[in-house]
Amino acid sequence: MDPARWERVKDVFQDVFERAPAERAEQLDRACADDPECRAEVERLLRAHARASGFLDASPHFDVDRVLTTSDRSDSGPAVVRIGAYRVIRELGRGGMGTVYLAERDDPALRKTVAIKVVRVESPLMLRRFQTETRILAGL
Repeated sequence: MDPARWERVKDVFQDVFERAPAERAEQLDRACADDPECRAEVERLLRAHARASGFLDASPHFDVDRVLTTSDRSDSGPAVVRIGAYRVIRELGRGGMGTVYLAERDDPALRKTVAIKVVRVESPLMLRRFQTETRILAGL
C-alpha cells in the first residue's frame, strides 16, 4: 500500500474507531462512498482491533515460581536466572508494583534484549494500575 493510500485508510479508521459502534457504519458510508477498497481495509482493521481487544486486559497473574527459575550454568560459574525463554542479565529497578529486569532472549536465532516487569499483584487496584501501564506502554 502506498503511503498516501495508507494515510487515507489510517485517517478514516481513526475517525470511525473514535465513534460509538452504532455510528460506525454510517460514518464508513460517508467517508468511503467513493472508495470501496478503503472501506474494506478499514473494516479489516476494525475486525483485527476487535479480535485483539482484551489481550492487554487479560489477567497478568501467573505463578512467579514457575516462570522464574534458577539453574547452574556450570559448577564454577554464577547461577543463571531465567524468566520463560529469557535469561536475566540484571535487575534494573524495584518499586511499589514489582521488579524490572534486563533480560535477553536465550535463542541464538533471535537475540533480543528486553525489560521484563514481574509484578506483585496484591489487590484489584494494583491489577488495574498494571493494566493501565501496560496499555500506555503498548501504545508507545
